[in-house]
Amino acid sequence: MAKDSIAWDRVDEATQRLMDLFESGDLPKALQLDYIRVAQGARPSDAWSLGNRLLMLLAGTEDARGYRQWEAIGRHVKKGARAFYILAPLTRTVREPDPETGEERERVVVRGFKTVPVFRLEDTEGAPVTYPDVTPPTLPPLAEIARAWGYRITYGPGDGRCYGWTSTATREIHLMTQDRVVYWHELGHAADARTHEMRGGQHPDQEIVAETVAATVALLYGEQPARLAWSRVYIDGYAQAAQKSRAAAMMSLLTRIHQALQEIAHTAALLESVAVSA
Repeated sequence: MAKDSIAWDRVDEATQRLMDLFESGDLPKALQLDYIRVAQGARPSDAWSLGNRLLMLLAGTEDARGYRQWEAIGRHVKKGARAFYILAPLTRTVREPDPETGEERERVVVRGFKTVPVFRLEDTEGAPVTYPDVTPPTLPPLAEIARAWGYRITYGPGDGRCYGWTSTATREIHLMTQDRVVYWHELGHAADARTHEMRGGQHPDQEIVAETVAATVALLYGEQPARLAWSRVYIDGYAQAAQKSRAAAMMSLLTRIHQALQEIAHTAALLESVAVSA
């Protein structure tokens, strides 16, 4: 813990500095984050939505696939096995003008859902199943905090819709990128959940809190300005959804943001004190 130690007593000051930086307009254009690409042998469920992954876990398995998907890797569904159903989005691509540049861009929109039957690994037989490990060789700083709170951190291929998610029900943080600020965003959700009741889905208040927490930690860790610019764009999107300016949205949630940061800071201090005394 000592090598990742930072001045946690200055987190409130750092949050204010972040807000000033966002308002100054001195940040460059936001960079594009990299998804973890689908690897040979990866589980299809690695790219499922959080809701579908929860359905899978409730079915008592960590790998579920369609009938033909199992056949493709040399396994067969056992006679009498019963499927459970997940929801697959029905999408279409639309072209629309970019609100900032006016240039046309393509966007994938969901126009509905269909049910898809899938079977558990435990209800199949045949060739052994192997899985590629896409976990980075070194976990991001503060990974030990999520673990101290009872969360496991997993990595899998991106689905093009999000970069990660947090489930307080299954105590899992799942990441679809190795970008460390995305981990801090999910850690922000976990910290926020320690003092506030969380709503399902991507509620603007929750997303603004989590990304402000992530960007503040990123500032303390010396993250590059282009990465902070990505956070500003993210917060702007949810502030607009809440029909507020960025500054108004962040100010209205400042106490909650500080509470989440203090939860992280308090646990970091405890873990460091244990490491020093050991």
